[in-house]
Amino acid sequence: MAPKMKPPFFIEGITATQAHLSSRSFGIPLSGMSAISLRTVAALARRSVTSLLSLAGTGEQNRIELTAAVSSFFMGLLCVRLLYYSRNGVEMKTIARTFLETAAAHLENDFLPKIRTCVDLLGEEDIWSRASEAENSVGNLLLHLAGNVRQWIISGMGGARDARERAREFADRGSLSKAEALGRLEATVAEACAVLRRLDAADLETAKSIQGFDTSGLQAVFHVVEHFSYHTGQIVFITKLRTRRDLKFYNL
Repeated sequence: MAPKMKPPFFIEGITATQAHLSSRSFGIPLSGMSAISLRTVAALARRSVTSLLSLAGTGEQNRIELTAAVSSFFMGLLCVRLLYYSRNGVEMKTIARTFLETAAAHLENDFLPKIRTCVDLLGEEDIWSRASEAENSVGNLLLHLAGNVRQWIISGMGGARDARERAREFADRGSLSKAEALGRLEATVAEACAVLRRLDAADLETAKSIQGFDTSGLQAVFHVVEHFSYHTGQIVFITKLRTRRDLKFYNL
């Protein structure tokens, strides 16, 4: 077994760059871009390179070359953002609008229809059935998704009061019919998408504290989309197990 390598100097370099970017604008008008967004991009680069080290070949030279290439790539993206998008606020507004509209489209036109198909195929007992207490039922996942979207988008980004009781989403053992549970999620997604379509570039860069986490508006929206996708996959998998059907979501 190859010895665990010390992260090469590129990692420390990105860390230093991250700190440097937090306090410097290099004379470029940032047009509303905050230090938060710059730190986020630099942190992403650092985490990506660290993760890819484990996927590289065992040879030290291979690892160093891969790290150098990936470091250069991500830092190049950061420079492109600084030199191109920050020169004109119009481009940044367009990027923000595209991001927000894409997030809403994924929630209401991609993930939600898949969940609706699954719920239609499952019976009332199937919705709340679980193989063990270590697993969640489809019903619990519907409640959990509604709770997450409401807390992070409707409250966190839209300013509504946060009254979430997360533990109850997993403790429920069948208080709602499948139509009621799905209806709650559909109503929540519709409300959240309305919030997303009211946001702008400044909202994405605003610092937020949601569910005890310090984040930005952009990170909050991104979290909701990836979290919704993750649990949609679980619901699809459970449905396939219980119905033994090919749901044919993709015809490639």
